[in-house]
Amino acid sequence: MQPVNCAVRQRIEEKQHRVDETRPISNRKIAPLPIAISNLVEVKHAGDPQRRNRGANGFRPLQSAAAKLRLLGTLLCAAITVSLISPALAQQQAALPNGASSLQETYQDWQLSCTIRDNARACVISQDQSQQNGQRLLAVEFGMRSDGAVATLLLPFGILFDPGVAPQIDDQPALPALHFRTCLPTGCVAVFPINAETLRKLRTGSVLKLKVTTAAQTALTFPVSLKGLTAAVDRLGVLGGS
Repeated sequence: MQPVNCAVRQRIEEKQHRVDETRPISNRKIAPLPIAISNLVEVKHAGDPQRRNRGANGFRPLQSAAAKLRLLGTLLCAAITVSLISPALAQQQAALPNGASSLQETYQDWQLSCTIRDNARACVISQDQSQQNGQRLLAVEFGMRSDGAVATLLLPFGILFDPGVAPQIDDQPALPALHFRTCLPTGCVAVFPINAETLRKLRTGSVLKLKVTTAAQTALTFPVSLKGLTAAVDRLGVLGGS
């Protein structure tokens, strides 16, 4: 088999990115937990010229197509389409700014994506995280519905189902544990309903800690940066018509 030319590979990856961009969170590829858990939680800054783009936890939020292509070799970021407006408003509010059919904006560590589907506007904000070797650790997608906000979490394999996922905002008391809904070929899914008080804490917080237990009975925390979440949520409310 002949090797693929780098330029050809780049075009293939960019084409794959355009296709994957419309896929829901259930189709994202999540790396399984490695045998050495320390390799997962200790992502080092040393010698990294892009250290300024990393959080204190060492994970690099994936913010742009170029950065993701450098990290993963192919961009697998997706924008889940969550309907944010009622059918009665769909006809009036379907259009995006400047008549665009889709929209992507970056708010520090969060990406906002909007599409038009079934003549209705659908928007979501999301954050993906990867290790230095390019393996994705998790994906978080956050949307607004008529009954409030909800976050969908996609976590790697190797996590015990029974303890679930315990969210904690900064050093505040942990919130009730979330139960996993299912595991797909891409990872395990948990849904995080967010009431008004929790949303207020998220908007003013610095980090959302997702605490789990591995199959090896090891406690593990996935830190999710909240930088830019407030601006992203405000923009989501405007574009979503909520």
